[in-house]
Amino acid sequence: MTRQLESRNLPWFKPVPWLDVADGSMHGSSGKIPSDEACEALWDHYGMPDHIRRHCRCVADLATILARRAVELYGESDDPASAAPGSHPPCPKNLVRVTRAAGLLHDIAKKYCILFGGSHAQLGASWVLEATGNYRIAQAVLHHVEWPWEYPDNVCSPALFVSYSDRRVKHDTYVKIEERYSDLLERYGKLDPRRKETIGRAYNRAVILERALSAQLELPLHESTVDSGRLVPGA
Repeated sequence: MTRQLESRNLPWFKPVPWLDVADGSMHGSSGKIPSDEACEALWDHYGMPDHIRRHCRCVADLATILARRAVELYGESDDPASAAPGSHPPCPKNLVRVTRAAGLLHDIAKKYCILFGGSHAQLGASWVLEATGNYRIAQAVLHHVEWPWEYPDNVCSPALFVSYSDRRVKHDTYVKIEERYSDLLERYGKLDPRRKETIGRAYNRAVILERALSAQLELPLHESTVDSGRLVPGA
């Protein structure tokens, strides 16, 4: 006997209503760069809970600070590969806006995956790509949990800004990496040796990324926190 699958109408599979009027610019085939308001409309569309919204705002604020610092140091260019040999390449155009949108949207699929399983990074990236057509934003959402390669020489990118910032926010509070991963170990690694090992490897990778970003941005990120939209020395 063949079992019939139950069909349900799930609101997150409806077409994204604001796609055609998203506030953003088109640059070649890069797609739209949604404003904060457009990102919040997408939160509403997928029913993002308030506590995840607060978390995303914190991550986006820190990632935005890092992106602005990179632009301040290295400028922007339509062709970052054109930098002189031995010099730090300029940032790609719209780095700050792309980074902020990715930070706001990085956990867009978290609720769905808590309820139904799956990778919130992979699903979220597909939703973001469908809504915006912007591969740079989607890539940052896809890789905010794990960057599967060696870190490049130039770590000033939306994907790595968002990934690092996510590791500095515990719920909706800025903390040091050590505290963030201690919390993860307490919640997920105590009774599962494999998850404990995975969290330990992720912590080591986060420390490497923090050192690389600190060097390229000329900021002691391990000593810093966020206050009133800027980095300040931590307590």
